[in-house]
Amino acid sequence: MISVATLENQRDKAVEVLDEFISTIQGLQQEIEIRDTLINLIGPDIEWQEDHLTMRSSVRMQRIIDAYRTINPKDGDDDGGNN
Repeated sequence: MISVATLENQRDKAVEVLDEFISTIQGLQQEIEIRDTLINLIGPDIEWQEDHLTMRSSVRMQRIIDAYRTINPKDGDDDGGNN
């Protein structure tokens, strides 16, 4: 038979794990909010670059546009342009 002390110890450990999990989730939510804010701030500049992309545009700029479109597809472009 399991003692009350053992059950209390297991409960305390479970509470610690749960608290750590909740803290991790809250941290991730904050990171997502910060990322979304950044995307909203620089999105118009990336879209302008996309509209003015030429053959002489840098590979770096194309990669930035591709990354942006992966997380923010154009309207009606469900796969981020990766047909």
